[in-house]
Amino acid sequence: MKSFKQYINEGAKVDSILKKVRSMPKVLDLVRKHTDINDLAVMLMSIPLISKFIVGATPDKMNTARLIANGLKQVVLGEGLNTANKGWIHPKKKKLYITKGMRPYHVEFIVKKPRDFGITEKDILGVLEKYYDSLDAPNPESEAKYILGLIKKGDVDKQKLVEYLAMQKGWYRVVGADWSEITGLKINDKIIHDILNIMEDEGVIPYDGQGIKSIVCGEYRYNDSREDYPTEKSIKILEGDAIVRALRGKKTGKRTEIGNTMAMFRGEAVEGDCQVYTAKQMADLEKFADRLLNKFGIDIEFTKHFRDRMNDSRNRPCIKISELQQLFKKMHKAGGRRIKGHGEGQAVVFDIQKDLNLPVVIDMTGKGEFEVRAKTIMRKKNFKTPDKKILY
Repeated sequence: MKSFKQYINEGAKVDSILKKVRSMPKVLDLVRKHTDINDLAVMLMSIPLISKFIVGATPDKMNTARLIANGLKQVVLGEGLNTANKGWIHPKKKKLYITKGMRPYHVEFIVKKPRDFGITEKDILGVLEKYYDSLDAPNPESEAKYILGLIKKGDVDKQKLVEYLAMQKGWYRVVGADWSEITGLKINDKIIHDILNIMEDEGVIPYDGQGIKSIVCGEYRYNDSREDYPTEKSIKILEGDAIVRALRGKKTGKRTEIGNTMAMFRGEAVEGDCQVYTAKQMADLEKFADRLLNKFGIDIEFTKHFRDRMNDSRNRPCIKISELQQLFKKMHKAGGRRIKGHGEGQAVVFDIQKDLNLPVVIDMTGKGEFEVRAKTIMRKKNFKTPDKKILY
């Protein structure tokens, strides 16, 4: 697995690309022409300059694409984004820390003055170390310190574990701009009303939210007690008169179809659907399995159909990455004996506790290693198959 250190610093490359973009009036005109569409992110990612970095979806390419997208927003939208207000608000204490522009990032606020958020640097290092330990990092303590240093320097713009600590103390991350945001551990109409009123009183957003295209209201949450990293879920996306109603303490209704589409694009779960896992998340899961099982001469591979089936809403309850992590840990504990004992051919890896069925093809390579190719996955009791089941 690549060390995070190998791909996090992409600043020089991004600066070089943005200089080229500034000299391309046709690109800038195209983006300006479409800035009134409902999903700016879709439009930015459709630009070939960014798309070429996404092909293959390796972590370094995704990181570069994200940084270019952020840079393009500044280049294209100019003052609109440079004057965006963002920071943190505590609705009960009526406290806030707000800045204009890109820096400091939300997580940067926290790590530079953790006591303002009711936490300590020791707390921050503790959650980071625990996370990197779960990833089987060789030295979780030093990795945690390294990442904390990057956050302080502004080389990392988001770290949900650290932000989650602040949210546990009642803080909400906010952005006041054309595309605004309120995110915390709990979102409802009263909390939205209280925070928007503070944002309005303090000039974070204009009076009555004039000029705001949408406000994304979301939650950080652990979908499973065994998950190592919180996910972000959009609860409501306010548009038009719903923003005014929220400011006045009135009910805002359910999320719109446009809101659902935007949430699905971001890879978030929407009501009635399962979490949509990205190619990067699935690649990381495959690496996680390989780190556990390679020493037994077992290599895990996921087919495209397997990745698609992970996101299928027919799985009830939805399949979590954390469940597969637990399954691979069980396989590690068994020492790979059951896979090797089966030998080559088709089989179904079955998690007895979770009713997870993974039809696989097992092949032996020329080096005497076992390649386990997972064709699909489903949660189903009494799954019928003519193939032998390998139970865990």
